[in-house]
Amino acid sequence: MEIILGTGGPLLSANGRAWLLELARRPLGLYEVREVSKGKGLFLADMAQPDEPPVWVEDKAAADSLVRWDTFGARLLRQDDSFVISGATYPIDRRTALNCLDEILGETDQEDDPQLRREITACSIIDCWLDAILDEGPMPQLVDASTGGKIILTTDHYRVKDWEALEEALAKQVDVDGDRDEGWTRFIEADESMQRTLASLTAKAPDTLEVFCRTTALADAARSWLENIAGSAIHFTIRDLVDPRSPKAQASAKPLPEPDIPQEVQRQIIHQYLTKHYQTWPEIPLPALNGKAPLEAVKTKQGRMSVINLLKSIEVLEARRIAQTGGDPLDVTFLWERLGLRDEMDS
Repeated sequence: MEIILGTGGPLLSANGRAWLLELARRPLGLYEVREVSKGKGLFLADMAQPDEPPVWVEDKAAADSLVRWDTFGARLLRQDDSFVISGATYPIDRRTALNCLDEILGETDQEDDPQLRREITACSIIDCWLDAILDEGPMPQLVDASTGGKIILTTDHYRVKDWEALEEALAKQVDVDGDRDEGWTRFIEADESMQRTLASLTAKAPDTLEVFCRTTALADAARSWLENIAGSAIHFTIRDLVDPRSPKAQASAKPLPEPDIPQEVQRQIIHQYLTKHYQTWPEIPLPALNGKAPLEAVKTKQGRMSVINLLKSIEVLEARRIAQTGGDPLDVTFLWERLGLRDEMDS
C-alpha cells in the first residue's frame, strides 16, 4: 500500500485512493453470519469481539450464497452508511473457524499492541484457510448405527460341501429370507415393523458361499450362527476385511441408481427421518462433547457453548441440504428450546 500510494505510484482517482486507504485501515476479521436478507445483504458478527453488535453489510452475492451461522474471514469496509466486504474472503467451515478463534484469542490475550494483534489475527485466519484447502485430513471413522461398532466391510468365504443341506438349514430359520438364486438375508426386527440386516449370504458357483457383514463383530456372530445350523455342509476358508475409507473401497464403489420415487416423496421421507433422529439427539452421547449427551453437556459453561455450536452446524447443514435438493428446511427450534438455549438462538 505504501508503494502504490507513495511517490511514483500509479495515478488514481480520488475514489480509488480513498478505497485503498480504507482497505489498509480495516483489519481482517473472523465473522459469523447472524441474519441473511436474500438479494440485499446480511448481518455479520465479529467472532473475536462477541460484545460488539452485528453490523449490516450490503452484498447481494454474499447474501445469495451464504446461510445463517456460516463463518469466514474478511475485511469489512465502510461505504456510505453501511459496510461492504472487500474483494478477498476466506471461507472457513465452523469447526475450523472455532479452532482459529481459539488460536487468535490465545495469541492475543496478553498482547497490548493493536498492530501486532491485527497481524496475529490476519495470519491465523489465512493459515487456517490455507490448511483447510491443502490438508484433506483423515476421513471420519464410520460407526454402525445399530451396534455402535466400527464399520469394517467383512466378507467370509466358505466352501460348500452340500448345497441341499445348507439350503434346507437356511429355510428353517425364521429370521432368514431368500433363496440360492437371489441370495439370503439374515435380519432382526427393528422399531415400527422395520427390519435391520445382520448378514447377506450369496451363493457363488460352483461351491462357494460369501457372507457379508458391516462389522467384524456381526461377522463373528454370523459365522458362529451359520456353522451351528449348517454343520458339516460348509467349511470356512478365508475372511476379507475392507475399511470403507480406504482407496480400495472408494475405487470399487459403484454409483447408486436413481431411486424410482417421486422427488417430493423423497423429501418427505428424509424430513420424517431427520425429525425422528433429532427428537432423540439431545439424549445421545456425542464424541464432539467428549462422550456426553447434549442434555448433560449444557450443564457447564464450556459444554453449553459446544452444544450451541453443534446446533449452529446442524442449521448450516440443513440450509445447504435444502439449497441443493429443494423443499422446506427442518425447523430445529425445538432443539434449542428443549436444551434451554432458546435465548441464545438469536444471539
